[in-house]
Amino acid sequence: MTTPRTSGVGELLRQYRVAAGLTQEELAERAQVSVRAIGSLERGARRTPHKDTLRLLAEALNLNEEDQALLFEALRASRRGAALPTPMGQTTALLKGFSVTLTPLVGREREEAAIAHVLMQDDVRLLTLTGPAGIGKTRLATQVALGLGAHFAEIDFVSLSAIREPALVIPAIGQALGLREQPNQPASEQLAEYLSRQELLLVLDNFEQVVHAGPEIAQLLGACPRAKALLTSRVALRVRGEHEFAVPPLDTPDLANLPTPEDLSRYAAVTLFVQRARAVKPTFAVTPALVPIIAAICSRLDGIPLALELAAARITLLPPRTLLARLDESLTLLTNGPTDLPERQQTMRRAIEWSYDLLDESQQRLFCWLAVFVDGWTLEATEAICGAEDMPAATILDGLASLVSSSLVLQMEDSDGKPRFRLLQLMREYGWERLAAYGEAPLLRSRHADYYLALAESAAREMRGPNQRQWLACLAQEHLNLRAALEWARETHSIECGLRLGSVLDQFWRLHGHAREGRAWLDHFLSHQRPPENDRDKTLRADALRCAAHLAWIQADHKAATALLAESFDLYSAQANARGIAHVLNIQGMIANERGAYAQAAALFQGSLALWRELGDVTQIGALLNDLAVVEYRQERYAQSRALLEESLALHRAAHDHWAIALTLCNLGETMRMEGDLATAALLLEEGLEAQRALGDKGVLATPLLNLADVTREQGDLVRAAMLTHEALTVASVAGPMFAVVDALDSVAEIAYAQGRSPLTTHVFALATLLRETHDIPRPVGHAKLYATRIDELRATLGEEAFTTAWNQGLKWSLDKAIDQMNALLCAPETAPPNPNATMPTRGGRK
Repeated sequence: MTTPRTSGVGELLRQYRVAAGLTQEELAERAQVSVRAIGSLERGARRTPHKDTLRLLAEALNLNEEDQALLFEALRASRRGAALPTPMGQTTALLKGFSVTLTPLVGREREEAAIAHVLMQDDVRLLTLTGPAGIGKTRLATQVALGLGAHFAEIDFVSLSAIREPALVIPAIGQALGLREQPNQPASEQLAEYLSRQELLLVLDNFEQVVHAGPEIAQLLGACPRAKALLTSRVALRVRGEHEFAVPPLDTPDLANLPTPEDLSRYAAVTLFVQRARAVKPTFAVTPALVPIIAAICSRLDGIPLALELAAARITLLPPRTLLARLDESLTLLTNGPTDLPERQQTMRRAIEWSYDLLDESQQRLFCWLAVFVDGWTLEATEAICGAEDMPAATILDGLASLVSSSLVLQMEDSDGKPRFRLLQLMREYGWERLAAYGEAPLLRSRHADYYLALAESAAREMRGPNQRQWLACLAQEHLNLRAALEWARETHSIECGLRLGSVLDQFWRLHGHAREGRAWLDHFLSHQRPPENDRDKTLRADALRCAAHLAWIQADHKAATALLAESFDLYSAQANARGIAHVLNIQGMIANERGAYAQAAALFQGSLALWRELGDVTQIGALLNDLAVVEYRQERYAQSRALLEESLALHRAAHDHWAIALTLCNLGETMRMEGDLATAALLLEEGLEAQRALGDKGVLATPLLNLADVTREQGDLVRAAMLTHEALTVASVAGPMFAVVDALDSVAEIAYAQGRSPLTTHVFALATLLRETHDIPRPVGHAKLYATRIDELRATLGEEAFTTAWNQGLKWSLDKAIDQMNALLCAPETAPPNPNATMPTRGGRK
């Protein structure tokens, strides 16, 4: 480690830490010292730490004897008020070209430490910070350089933003360093002579527009072994000896798991936004109601520091909610930056234009075309949608590589290790503006829709086979692009495209908990379809009606589902479409089964099964056997149910239908539980749940969770039973289906009953009963018997008046209230042991 030249104990400690590549948190963990103590010491708020504390810090930093002696001499000097030690007669670095920054650098401690650590390695002479517009490369490079001021005799900051010709780079550096031109000496020799005299750090800012001067910089450093260079550029130099550090965006909250107001400040993007907002509006405060809004603002701006600062500056005029709503036109909004910034950094549009203007014509064209994608895309999608006579695959590949290296396109890997690409939202907005201005948006959107329709149709063909997991993951990854394709179909009145795409996504809608969205799309296109005149249009409509009905069943909208199926059945029958008729009979059977009409359900399932046998569709035969098993199970005929499920499972295993295997395992596990074999039931349910989680299946996940909760409760593990029930209720309340919601509520009531909480049990039973009556979802036979027993026990325990009061209160509850009470049950100690004689409610398998 290079010995710092001079410093107080706090600053000296910070320099050692940064040079070691450690954050305050990492050093605190190594030394077993509080982060607050280290922060106070480095800020100068605590000038004289205990020597034992300092020794722990020195050991954690692996300091050699000389560095430890320097650190303790700084401590002694601080205590007696003496001058600070200056080892070996050296002085601090001479700083040239740096401007004073009045605002602190936020959220970059880890990056600062990492960059400094790399730069201080003996074999690192050239380090380039890369990243997109507004990411904060200049600010970070400046902070790193100033933090290493004690390690160099001189640090020079040179801005190259005004230079466009690579040949002018060396003269510009010399001029910035105060060198006078020598008529008989080339500028490169003169600069090399100057740089070779002392240990020097050269900070070169905005190198992207003169990147072809990279070899000259590498040659210059080769001639000056005591000099190092730290560059900022939106593209790497790609010269030998270069080390690259890609500056990431500031971390943003996960919108699916929002933090508390207290935890919100842990995200650097939020901290920066709030600090800058308070700078212009001191009364700005983060309230619980603002948490999702601020999180969404930071996420929408991808954690880009410049964008966050420009957005925060608008807080004086626009409240956060209004600001968020206006971010759909971010480039128009994010203007009027500080006047002491370079002009290109005073608006996000200018910052992006700076990079865009450096591209050649074909790269600019490809960049704009890529704006058609939402969230991300694959190389195959790029070639299919952006391919043209003047842009063949090789040109696209080279252009995409250039855009990635220019920090305009982000490259990542999907779960299979394949490359995937993404535009930051502000980059996409800029590209889309250009695309629209060129009049090419309609063509690109049409190609985009065609591609994702073909992708979804390919997925539908594979959805009940061995590649099911991969295709479900693919559709989940492309959900936003699929949604954009549907939006294009709606805007352009491309009804056929909308119906085809909405229908082939049927299983994706159901398994990933998007029933409401899928049904809304299908309802829209069905309502705008002209009366079908040919068999092709009739089949298209019948398929869409059937898929919409399936989604309506999940939502417990039995009336709408029945009407949709009736029309679908008529259209299929008119064409003698046996496959379509079999599907309709199947869904009609599920509705009848849900409503407790078991004889009718069995007849409909048998009719569907007969058609599938004629068609020879083994996968569907296995599915109907599972459905018939559910009918038997719900009537407490467990032996018959188990036999059908075992036959179904064998067919599904042979077909490698992972989703059907998982579902059948869970149903078989529940049947084994009802037959008293808890050990086997637990194994089957655990295996089924694991398979469903691997598929990302949210559509029916709640039911097996509840079944496993029943098993664990009967095994005496009330704590895990409560956790499983809570997860089931949470999943069902978000993704549905409604039958899972009411089943989960009954399980919550059972947990409350086991804890001796009679009023709470009554509240939840009341809410569950109300929802069952509203959606026509009666309790299965065994469940109904247990429910009647529980109600009698609650009446006896509470008394008629108290029971009635509790029941009426429960009728006014919401699902959110029930979830809150489930959270309370998880935290509460058991007030009563589980009743070993209690029979848990039967769930029944689901499809």
